[in-house]
Amino acid sequence: MNPTMAKAAIQKLAKKLGADIRDHSPMTNIVGEQQTDGVVLAVVTLADGTQIRGQQCIVTAGPWTNKVLKRSDGDNFKLQPIATFGTCWKCKQELHSQNTFPVFIKYGYPEVYGLPMMDPQDVVKICRYDGPVVRTPDSGARMRLRLRESTCKTTLQRTSRTSTRVHPTKWTTACTA
Repeated sequence: MNPTMAKAAIQKLAKKLGADIRDHSPMTNIVGEQQTDGVVLAVVTLADGTQIRGQQCIVTAGPWTNKVLKRSDGDNFKLQPIATFGTCWKCKQELHSQNTFPVFIKYGYPEVYGLPMMDPQDVVKICRYDGPVVRTPDSGARMRLRLRESTCKTTLQRTSRTSTRVHPTKWTTACTA
């Protein structure tokens, strides 16, 4: 799946249903506002002062979520983001299909998961899910660069010796750097 095309398709459908899409619109505040009929609306204030009200508010701020949802009374969410890293590997075409290359998850250290990609074809995305804790949102970018320096091949080799949930020879031999 092409993420850019998927996002565009979802936005197009959302607009047809009445959604107001505002890309690159920094927000300064989100609060709940009690209405006279008892309904609570989410009120989002943008940096330009515009206020948007709705019955639902979906926050997709990644490591900035704690900052976005910070409450003045100190009763805040306790979210702890971690840095993750994924790579795409080209596979032998005859080994890449829904029947021969299923989604897999390897629990324990290191945590690894993988899934076949549909666009581009014959590619598998393999991700580690054991990254370092992101202390501040801006530190996440630096951590991702450090994670890239460690090769996924090492992770795959280490995983193939320790995994009992995955048939390692199917995916370690199918993938090439």
